[in-house]
This record gives sequence, C-alpha cells and structure tokens, in this order.
Amino acid sequence: MPASGLAYSRGVFCDSQSCYGHDTCQEFEVIQQLVEAGPKRASQFFASGQTLIDENLRLVRSGHVDPDTLKIIFVNLHTLKGAARTLKFKNLSDRFHVLETRYSEILKKQLNPDQVELEADMKEAEDLFHRYLKINCDTLGRGEDLSKVTIDRRFLEDSFRLLRFIETGVVLPDSLRDIIRENSDQLTNHIFMSLASMLQDLSGQAEKIAKDLGKSPPQISIQTDDIFITHDQDVLLRNCLIHILRNSLDHGIENRVQRLDAGKPEEGAIYIEATEKSGTITIQLRDDGRGLNITALRDRGLRRGMIQSGSTADEIAELIFSHGFSTAQKVSQISGRGVGMNAVRQYLEQNRGQVSLKLEPPAIEDQEFYQFSIVLSIPAQFIDLTALQDCVS
Repeated sequence: MPASGLAYSRGVFCDSQSCYGHDTCQEFEVIQQLVEAGPKRASQFFASGQTLIDENLRLVRSGHVDPDTLKIIFVNLHTLKGAARTLKFKNLSDRFHVLETRYSEILKKQLNPDQVELEADMKEAEDLFHRYLKINCDTLGRGEDLSKVTIDRRFLEDSFRLLRFIETGVVLPDSLRDIIRENSDQLTNHIFMSLASMLQDLSGQAEKIAKDLGKSPPQISIQTDDIFITHDQDVLLRNCLIHILRNSLDHGIENRVQRLDAGKPEEGAIYIEATEKSGTITIQLRDDGRGLNITALRDRGLRRGMIQSGSTADEIAELIFSHGFSTAQKVSQISGRGVGMNAVRQYLEQNRGQVSLKLEPPAIEDQEFYQFSIVLSIPAQFIDLTALQDCVS
C-alpha cells in the first residue's frame, strides 16, 4: 500500500494489499480534484475545515452528546459537505453527506446516538480529511500556511529603520512621509486580502453550483468599496456566503422553464453590495428569484407553533433562521435540511457578526412571494493605516 494510504470503512478506501491498484486509482482521483481546485482554494478549505473537524471530535469525546450538541455536529458536517462539494472533493462530500443524513434521522426521530459509533464516524471523517490534506501538502507540495505571509527581507529591514526613525520624534520631511505611505500600502497588499477578490472567487464557485443543479450560471453583479479583510474574516465570510449563494441558487432562483414562463431571462441574477462604514463591514445579497413564500412559511410556522396567527411578514420571514426550518421542497446534497441560514447566524454571532433579512413589500397586497435581501455585518478589525499615517503626520 502507498505510504500515504489510510484505511477507511464503508468502501471509501481499502487497506489490503490486494486493493493496491484501487487505492492508487483513488489517490489519482484526489490529486486531480485538488489540482482542479487550485492551491489557494484548497488551502482555504483545509484551514476552515480543520476547525470544524476539531470541534466535532472535541464534542464527541466530551462523553455526553445531547440533542443540542448533536445539532452543532450536524451543522458542522453540513458546512463541511457544502465546502467540499463546491470544490468537487467527491469522496469528502459523499462521506459528509452520509454522516449528515444519519444524524438528521437521529435528530428527527429523537434517538440516542451510540457513543462508540459516533466517535468512529468522526474519526473516519477526520482520517479522510487528513488524507486529502496529506496529498495536498506532500504529493502536490502545497505546504502553504495562510496564517503566514512571505515578505522580502530588505523590505522588512527598511521598514524597521523607518519605524525606529519615527520613534526618535524627529519632525518628518514630506519625502519620508511619502515613503511611509508607500510601505504601508505594500504591507496592506502582503498581509490583508481584498474583499472584492474574495467575492469574485465565490462567484466562480456559484457557477459550478448552478451547473450541479441543472441551471444556467447566474449573472453576478458585485459592487464594493475598497475593503481589505484579515485571513480570519476571509474564512468566516466564505463559510457564510457560500451557504447563502447555495440557497439562492437551489430554491431562490427559478429553473429555466419557470423563469421563461414568468417573462424573465433564462439566467438568474445575484446582486452583492459591500460597504465599510463606522467600523463595520456590511454585505448585502439579493437575487431576482421569486422571493420568500410568506404564505407557505406562515402555514408551516403555525403548524409548528413557532409563530402566532397575528405575526407580521417580517416576523414570519425570520423563520428561515430557525434550526431545521427549510424553504426547500426536497432534501438533496445541495440543501433542504434547514441548517444553512441557521449555521450562517451561528457562525457570525460567534465572531461578533450579525445577519438579518430585509423584506421588501409585495407589488400587490395579496402576493404570496416577497423579495428580500440578506444583510451580513462584521466588525472591521483591519487596522486603519490611513488614520495611522495621519497621526504620524
């Protein structure tokens, strides 16, 4: 067996000598998937995915998995599956889908999970995740750590000298201030990430999701201020935005026949606007789909006792953030389990962020579908270099 081979149950990978050819073939498939994803996106997946894998193992090994704990494990698996599926990491997405389906049934039927089987499931998921990671690092030589950056030594030395000069309190000449500003700009480009570039990358992933759903790739319009984000913010926003885009494409934007019947272009449209103001980064997303079926949401919410008969349209729309409450008509590997928007809110709140729904009034009073926007906000933790320069001046 190859040195990098690992044993997996349920026929994902084999570890017997007789399966050497099959295992080698599987490794070639993983290599191809990683190459197609590209080094940057693969590294981003492993960075964010490792956190979720570690949390699931910690929760399982705590010795007491109650329904609330199982929901967290379930949401993490859903997030991992979605990210793996977006990058077409087939073995990983299939494995996560099997586990997600299993725990969905346990939660639905209010069963008690077997502790030994639960830990075995999580360990198997971790092993498969690490197999992909090992191949990415060892076979493809991608040892990049996105928490670190490479900077020219001469640039750092010059920057250090400038900072020491500033410390002396000497009044700075204009030429030196210009150099400081130039170096600050270079540091910004080295250390921080452009939000616009990240959104463009996500728009490419949205096209792949649309194709998986048998829909035309959407027209995505992006308008954003000149915003830079940290690595941690990049991971957070990617995890949240891919959920929202997946929901929009799966059961927001109609299929080709429905759109043409409604007099709409065959391709759906998604609009993303990002601004930074008063220390907060705000991202607003909307699409030109049919919108939220408030009537259907009201009926479902009343049956479950989640709203009152006199609840407003805004209160009814908030149901999409409730755990287990999905607007999809059927369950698939894309969505339909009612965890997407719940996961988005959970992740954002854990990182001092927020997500809300902005409902637009219907064109006619008895209209069932309401257009809406999803609004995300996070603290702008990025250091304001311009303000720092002004202080130096």
